[in-house]
Amino acid sequence: VEAQGWELQVYYRGARNVQIKPGWITDRVGARLKFSVDSSFGAELEGREVEVLLLYTVSYDGWGLAQATCASGCTCKPHTINATNTARSSLHRLYAVPVTQHPECVMQLETLPNPGGGSKFKMSSVVVRVAVDTAAVA
Repeated sequence: VEAQGWELQVYYRGARNVQIKPGWITDRVGARLKFSVDSSFGAELEGREVEVLLLYTVSYDGWGLAQATCASGCTCKPHTINATNTARSSLHRLYAVPVTQHPECVMQLETLPNPGGGSKFKMSSVVVRVAVDTAAVA
């Protein structure tokens, strides 16, 4: 993991209590977070579509945008993820980024300027999945 402008947060200290809410968080435009995942699933599944799923926070007060890209190893198109919510609630969402298979797929999240003014972004989890042919499994 390479974090420029991001910090690993384990606890969230609210006005009334402390909650365990782990994740990488930033409130700076231009902050970059690089992380590596193994997006290869072996010769048996070679050529199948693979997705990196990013679990991130969506909220209403000062949240912004981030761009997900493939920095090295695997390839993907850039994806802009919007963490702003018009409702007064905070929740988690999954964003799927299709990537090529590679044992060291290095992904990058970089926060972008938000026309709405917010710059906060939090990523809580990363999962890699491959599309499975359900007809072949049955």
